[in-house]
Amino acid sequence: MRQPVIAAIDVTHWEFYPSPYKDDEDIEWDDEPIIVNGDEKVPKDDFPEMVSGDPDHRRSYKFATLTIVGEDTPIVLAIEPVRETSAWEADAGESTPKTAFVNRLMEQAEQHVDIHKVFADREFDAHGVRDELDRHGVTYLIPKKKYAADWRGIEQIDEHSAVDVAVEREVPLWVDGRKHKVSIIYVPSTEEEGQYAVFTTNRDLSPDEAIGFTSQYRQRWVIENEYKTIKKYFLPTTASTDYRVRLLYFVLGVVMYNVWRLTNLLLREAVDVDLGDTPPLRAGEVVELIGFCLAPGG
Repeated sequence: MRQPVIAAIDVTHWEFYPSPYKDDEDIEWDDEPIIVNGDEKVPKDDFPEMVSGDPDHRRSYKFATLTIVGEDTPIVLAIEPVRETSAWEADAGESTPKTAFVNRLMEQAEQHVDIHKVFADREFDAHGVRDELDRHGVTYLIPKKKYAADWRGIEQIDEHSAVDVAVEREVPLWVDGRKHKVSIIYVPSTEEEGQYAVFTTNRDLSPDEAIGFTSQYRQRWVIENEYKTIKKYFLPTTASTDYRVRLLYFVLGVVMYNVWRLTNLLLREAVDVDLGDTPPLRAGEVVELIGFCLAPGG
């Protein structure tokens, strides 16, 4: 693996389907209801505290990961538990600060590799996250949550002479008395016609450089396939509500995923023929091989 490497940070979900609210027949006379979308609900007393909910009423256990991406085989180097406040907790819930688990992910990964760039999605559009990554001495690229209709009218902006790209340079960002300068990049959106995707980075760059730099962001997309593969082939099945068990199983799934990726990398290096872009050894075959090694003849 060539260093320094490019890393991507993201959060994945392990869905949890039971309702956090009591059925009508289980409600006690002294239970205190809460208002959820205009309806009165009574939260369960024993609902798993590490299950997080989202505005679309989906519930899940959450895990943050740092993955090495780029030209080489993607490898997951760090995992951190994540908890988010949910509607059924009212004011009693606590969320894991993004700055906290981003810092821990970076500390874990930096024990093994030298990281040069970090990509993250819009979920990490926060000044604290940018500050944390800048303090680790890496170049970050993080998109803003909202698209922009135009950049015209913004002072101190550099426009590309031929391509529809612009950069607002040396924008100061302050967090807890610390300052670093940010470049705000405007590029045509591939998702919203007539809109501009807005990226932020702590690298000072021209519009020419911005074109190539933002094009690297697509390397982060391998994480989506990574999560799908882990959940489909490597994540053990469990009905446990204990987050410690879920975390252990997720780590085991990630380890097997890494074994699969590294096995294919070694296989490619061991032969002289072109094996194509698809991994020559399929994920299901690695699961069978691991199962045979753990329980030969079983």
